[in-house]
Amino acid sequence: MREVEVKAHVYSPERVKDIFDSLIGKGSKVEKRDHYFNIDGNVHPSLRVRVNNGEGEITAKKNSKENGFEDNIEYEIKLLPGEEEKAIELFRHLGYSDYFKKEKDGYEWHYDGVHIELVDVKGIGWFLEMEALIPFDSTDEDRISAKNKLKRLLGIAKIDESAIESTSYRKMLIGR
Repeated sequence: MREVEVKAHVYSPERVKDIFDSLIGKGSKVEKRDHYFNIDGNVHPSLRVRVNNGEGEITAKKNSKENGFEDNIEYEIKLLPGEEEKAIELFRHLGYSDYFKKEKDGYEWHYDGVHIELVDVKGIGWFLEMEALIPFDSTDEDRISAKNKLKRLLGIAKIDESAIESTSYRKMLIGR
């Protein structure tokens, strides 16, 4: 799938949670543990093994950013329960190196075709992440429409566009 995505700093997570709980309904707990890899120092596309609320998946993502909004191509493969360590060992065997780990805990909602997460990223703070999934062959108009939907939701959450973060979590966590 293609995803149009944005993340923004949140300085009052309780207020944002209350807004989305009132608009959509009580958010579900979310817990994500990501293990990222690289090969020969190259991290693009981003390759990771994720445990998402107890379910494993492998993802590879190619990122494109503009003013903090991302237009990503993402490939995802679900893992059978308990196979995350096997996947990690497979990538090591194929020559990939452990790169970094990321942990996120918080809440999630689904609204008007948008996946919304309010998460505490261990070591760097609270963020609102929102992504609209669109087909691989989406038009420019589709991408603009998805971006505008995300901007409207930022407004509903009372988060100014100046809080949008264009720096990757990777750079925030490990500095490169």
